[in-house]
Amino acid sequence: MSLQTIPSDPTARWQLVQHLTQRMRSGDDLPLLEVEGEWRPGKLVLDTWERFVDRHRAAPERHPFGVYTHLPYCTTKCTYCQDFTEGLSSPEFLERHLSGVLTELELFAPVLRQLRPTSFYFGGGTPSLWSPKQMQRYYEKLFEICNFTSDAQLCAEANPNSFDREKAELLRSFGINRMSFGVQALDPVVLGQINRAYQKPGDIADAIALARSVGVESVNLDLVAGLPEQSTQSFLNDVKFCAEAGPDLLWLHPFNPEADIFVKAKRQLERDSLELREEMLHAADAMLLGMGWERLFRQPIYHKKLIGHPRHFVEADYLGGSVMGFGWGAFSRCDGDIAYGNLERPRWETPLKSGELPEYFSEILEPTDRSTRFLMFHAKEGIDRALYRDLFGRDVLEDHGQRLGELAELGWLRIEPNTITAQFDWWHDDLAVRRYLLSDRRLGVLADKYQRSGWYNAGAGIQGQGRTYDYFRWLSREGRTPQDLRAIPWQPRLGSAGASGNGLASALP
Repeated sequence: MSLQTIPSDPTARWQLVQHLTQRMRSGDDLPLLEVEGEWRPGKLVLDTWERFVDRHRAAPERHPFGVYTHLPYCTTKCTYCQDFTEGLSSPEFLERHLSGVLTELELFAPVLRQLRPTSFYFGGGTPSLWSPKQMQRYYEKLFEICNFTSDAQLCAEANPNSFDREKAELLRSFGINRMSFGVQALDPVVLGQINRAYQKPGDIADAIALARSVGVESVNLDLVAGLPEQSTQSFLNDVKFCAEAGPDLLWLHPFNPEADIFVKAKRQLERDSLELREEMLHAADAMLLGMGWERLFRQPIYHKKLIGHPRHFVEADYLGGSVMGFGWGAFSRCDGDIAYGNLERPRWETPLKSGELPEYFSEILEPTDRSTRFLMFHAKEGIDRALYRDLFGRDVLEDHGQRLGELAELGWLRIEPNTITAQFDWWHDDLAVRRYLLSDRRLGVLADKYQRSGWYNAGAGIQGQGRTYDYFRWLSREGRTPQDLRAIPWQPRLGSAGASGNGLASALP
């Protein structure tokens, strides 16, 4: 497949994207690092951020910006994990990673000092593996360089087993106002299957209580549905325990086939496992809504109060924002200009030892990529035309009218005066709609590269029904919608100087 063979007929184009969706492993096609990325010098990346500064400073509400740091190590790696992590073979790697992150922060400092991040997220891996002294050095450097807004949400992930009072108090002293604990499962049989047999329910309750005791305002728990040996009842038991343990956000993740145990064997879950996973999530949805939780969008993300909304996720994905990432394994995206990352530890670590920027595996984005990404994330929820206009200065039909009109003619979308509404419920249809919205060049490159890759036929293991993650019926439309994002009153950080309480609603024009 090449660019010249991309059909102009809407029906034929839809058949192509459906075929790709059945065969491919990628669910978010912007950026296309896997198919169009190449190694570029760090100076080019830094220069791109320099050009972003003026845009951000002139209209921060249209160009939201957040900071991400990645610690890619865990004591042991869970078998389900698809993140860019590895088991920790020696504590030396923690110190080496810290040294590299501190240098990388310093090299990007000339740009960072000119920006006002509204979110910070420290993920992994297991960020809580750093010792208190290592955390102290990292956060001192971060806050010396970054001038966060007074209402910024500052989040750190932790494993309950490496989260203690000294670390909790230190994190809170730096203004961390949200903690995210990866629970994943609590059933001992399931935990044994995923290499987490050490975890006990009491660990989770203790971690939440500890975070609350030092003044952390928001606590999130992650659970995974569809894990090996997991039943619907055991999953519901885990969800109920976590819901009653005191968090204000619960994030339920469908077990993804790209996890290590499936990628290495190029295997898929069987159809009955897919149906069981969907049953788990829909049963948990009914239970949580019945317990008074509110859902964010049509995804299995539940909150008790507005402060629990994951701001980094909302602004980076749903508002098309920019993220500057640090550490090998981190991904970054600068507006509609460039997306990049570095997944090779030696290639990241070696130049930083000499005080030089590493190369980054990056892709130069197309002019419409940022707005296309916005549509991709909003299609299943409903595209709010006023929110699009707030962010991009034009009506969505001026920029994407042809493709949206074709999808409406095909019956997948309905164009209304205020909203463009999805006419589908299944995840695989959502993925096909996303790919339909790509430019002809993007779609041609995607089709060509994947047909020639080893991943192209990876979906054939479930009788042509697609990759494991694409078999899921989206939850009902009862949840909070993306339109509501304009009305979230982000809270000022406790103890932040000059906190004004300004939120996204007051910032957007």
